[in-house]
Amino acid sequence: MWKKLKFNSYAPTLRGEGAAPHEEWQRFVEGFDFFGLIEAWRDIVGEMLARESIPLRLKNRTLFILTRHPAFADNMKYMEKILLQKIGERFPVAIPMLDRIAFESNEVFFQEKARPFMKAKAPTLHPHSPEFKRLKLEAEKLFADVSDVSERERWISLYIQSCQPNDPHTP
Repeated sequence: MWKKLKFNSYAPTLRGEGAAPHEEWQRFVEGFDFFGLIEAWRDIVGEMLARESIPLRLKNRTLFILTRHPAFADNMKYMEKILLQKIGERFPVAIPMLDRIAFESNEVFFQEKARPFMKAKAPTLHPHSPEFKRLKLEAEKLFADVSDVSERERWISLYIQSCQPNDPHTP
């Protein structure tokens, strides 16, 4: 009634060589640097696709790539043979251990990855707010001796900008 499972059938097998599967896998693990693949990803796929995809994991001779959107996964699927060839050129030990590439999509990962690099917009005062009007009066008193009107307006504007609350540049 119960079938006995053979777990060694799940281990990677060798293509035409006489070594045991676990020995071949051990050589692969020792010679393949997955973090090196992540670092070299930009060189392998190009600048635009590197922003939209990243190697995720390697399982059962399949390299899983995480993409921002399913459309990128679909387009990269057509490039599977070229990608395998480029990975093989960069990492020769990976050639016998990679059969195919599979794709997963997760836009949230890329949003969180980009979040530290996105600048937060500094809050600005509305021209009709009491705080803005107060700062403008102070600036007009400070720069009343500037004769050129356009130059005075520039100085007033700079003064108001330098006094903005919650400004990360203000000590």
